[in-house]
Amino acid sequence: SGSSTVALASARVSDGAATRVHASGGLDAGAGSVRGTGGGVDASGSGPQLVRSTTTNPGSSSARRAGSGGRPHVRRPRRRRDAGLAHARSQPDASKNSTTPDAGAPKPKKTMLRVRIGPFCKAFIDGKAVGDSPDGPWHQVSPGPHTVRCVHPITSRTVTRTVTLAPGQRFDLVATMTSKVRVALAAGDAVKINQRLYHQGAALHVPLKRVEVVVFKGGRVLTRGWRTLRDGCVLTDSPRLGCK
Repeated sequence: SGSSTVALASARVSDGAATRVHASGGLDAGAGSVRGTGGGVDASGSGPQLVRSTTTNPGSSSARRAGSGGRPHVRRPRRRRDAGLAHARSQPDASKNSTTPDAGAPKPKKTMLRVRIGPFCKAFIDGKAVGDSPDGPWHQVSPGPHTVRCVHPITSRTVTRTVTLAPGQRFDLVATMTSKVRVALAAGDAVKINQRLYHQGAALHVPLKRVEVVVFKGGRVLTRGWRTLRDGCVLTDSPRLGCK
């Protein structure tokens, strides 16, 4: 009878699967064939033959993947918390590419004009009505010359001024609209206007607004009242107090 010598050639373990390689030299009596352990390979001859046999460890990951119908186990990817944000981050910032004025550069100053002609009138700048004076707002104008006209709404007394403004200049046009008045009393001998006393025949300038007029005769009050004295007024006290 033949003798069998089994030698363990090598042993490797990879991912739980054990692979054994055996050298089998068993001779079947009378046949002269070589049968490898596991019955996988037969060859003629008398020399020793190498037969590779593979067994699988039931606890290995390969066995687990092969379970449940033979389908491999698929590991689901972890959901990203920034899902959907990558596209937004990849978009270019339009504000960085837009052309805007330098914030650090000083802005050019506006040229401004305000009409402050008193005591009261309707103001015009270059023929355009801009409201009442002297309490009107500032008006933006172009640099250069401008014609300002102010008209008293009751007496039509008009004041006209021409101003020339530099770029960025702010200018207050201040003036007083007055009336030239001559005193020509019939009954009295003196008159007091704005707390100042004037005698017969005096010429004076008074603001073009309502003022208190007091006529005296011999140091005592003869008549009094509030009047608006127009330009060129001849002040009299007869038949009534006012301009003639």
